[in-house]
Amino acid sequence: MEFDDPSYEELKELVAAQQLVIEQQSARIAELEARIVELERRVGRTPRNSSMPPSAEGLSKPPTNRAERRAQKKRRPGKQPGDEGHHLAQVSDPDEVITHRPRRCASCEGTFRTPRSCPSSDARSSRRLGPEPMSPSTSW
Repeated sequence: MEFDDPSYEELKELVAAQQLVIEQQSARIAELEARIVELERRVGRTPRNSSMPPSAEGLSKPPTNRAERRAQKKRRPGKQPGDEGHHLAQVSDPDEVITHRPRRCASCEGTFRTPRSCPSSDARSSRRLGPEPMSPSTSW
């Protein structure tokens, strides 16, 4: 297919047709760019930065800040290996011994000045041994 030298009118029509195609393509490009912006906005939307419910995050949920920090440290909580550790150890010969005893009975609010003055002291000893055996009743 050979082209003869086109006339001025033919060139003018060709330029007008190309201008129309360029305008259509520019409109389509603008439409597609707007769609790309909207899709990128949707992809970047998470329950943390939008009004979506947390359940919408699914399995792609990012780790919590605490877990991230722990993962970055690569250390376990508590005493670290190689650390000497510090504690309050019991000694065989203490400087002072303090005996703490209750001032009142928890059941009857009585004092412990007299031994076995509390009527519930027998009940406490039976509770330590176990429940009382049940006896059959004859009342109807």
